[in-house]
Amino acid sequence: MLAMSRFQLTCRVVFGVIAVMVLMSARTVAQNAGVVLNGAVSETVTLSVPRILPPGTIKTDVVNSGNRVDITFSSADKDGVIRLPLLVRSNCGFEITGVLESSSAVVAQLVITSVQPTGSLVSRQAVRDVNIAKRFDARGPGGKFFPESVELSQSLLMLSGPRISLGGTLDSPGNALEIVLLIRLKSDSGSVASHLTLLASPAL
Repeated sequence: MLAMSRFQLTCRVVFGVIAVMVLMSARTVAQNAGVVLNGAVSETVTLSVPRILPPGTIKTDVVNSGNRVDITFSSADKDGVIRLPLLVRSNCGFEITGVLESSSAVVAQLVITSVQPTGSLVSRQAVRDVNIAKRFDARGPGGKFFPESVELSQSLLMLSGPRISLGGTLDSPGNALEIVLLIRLKSDSGSVASHLTLLASPAL
């Protein structure tokens, strides 16, 4: 009887330890599961202009700030032209709006002439399914010229599209979509000056 009691006591101790270990493991799994469920990646869209720009007749000052680009144009001539490359990165659908402020120039042309990937970390769908507003779409030979001035005093949607970046960081060289803007300014006063603000955001 004594031996049996000792055996029963030993079993109870062993089973008790096992039960405690099982409960602790279950609690750890539950905690880890909670971390996974609560660790969603936030939607991010960034917009920037490279430091080195192609030559043009317009002097350009650019300020990049995350999902916003502020561009100031100036020229001593009555006419000015520049091609401006924009780099867009996103882990979600995106849209880009623009607002133009001009006191001494008429925007004779503001169009998108090309959209192309910068590397292998750009989704093919992003290039194929980018949606450019008709008034700004000048892709293809010949381009597009507007007979009247372009009005952008209020924020207008210029383009939108699906997720762009398949990986990389906010400054990786091969995960951005390059969008080229062609801007032409005219003035009767002998010089041109204008300010363009572009804002990128997750698509609604």
